[in-house]
Amino acid sequence: MIDLTPAQAAPRIESLLAARESRTLDFKRMGENKIVKKLLETICAYANTEGGVLALGVADEKHATGSERLYGVQENPEALDELQRKVRTQFDPPIETMRFLRLPCALRDASAGYVVLVQVPKSDKVHSIVDDGTWMRRLSDVLRGREEKLPEVGKYNAGQKMVFWLMSILIVVLIGVALALRNRRG
Repeated sequence: MIDLTPAQAAPRIESLLAARESRTLDFKRMGENKIVKKLLETICAYANTEGGVLALGVADEKHATGSERLYGVQENPEALDELQRKVRTQFDPPIETMRFLRLPCALRDASAGYVVLVQVPKSDKVHSIVDDGTWMRRLSDVLRGREEKLPEVGKYNAGQKMVFWLMSILIVVLIGVALALRNRRG
C-alpha cells in the first residue's frame, strides 16, 4: 500500500469526484454484500482487458454527488484486508504489477478517512480467479504431482469435494451389494 500525503491526494480526490464510471474506472463502497468477490472479479476483468482503476470507499455518482460520495474504506476495513490478502493468492497466474494507493481525505460526515485506489494494469496474460474451476482445469497437473503449477490449496477445493462424493456414493453401492448378497443366501 502506497500512502499519499494530503497535498498529493487532494487533486486526485477532486478528479475522482468529477469522473464518471467507465470501462476503466469503477467506484465501490466497501459496505456492500460480498464486496471482496465483486472486487476480485473486477480486478480480473481489468487485467484481462484494458486495465483500470477501482476507487474503494467512493459511492457511484448515481447515488450521491460531490463529497457526499466519500464513504471511505473505514466502512469495512476487514474487506480491504481480505482483498489485499486475496489479490496475492486468488489469481492464476498472479497479477504482479497491481498497486494500492491510500488517499487521505475528509469523508461525507467531515471525519478524516481514506479512499483507496487499486490500479490494475493491462496484462499480456489471461488471468482467472482461483476457485473450483481452476482446480478442475488443472486436474492433469494434480494427477501428475506437478505442485508448482497448482493454485493455492484452499479449504474444500474441487479435488477434496470430488473424493468425498465419490466415497459417499461407493459406500452406498457397497451397502446395497452387501444387502443383495445377504438376501440371496437367505
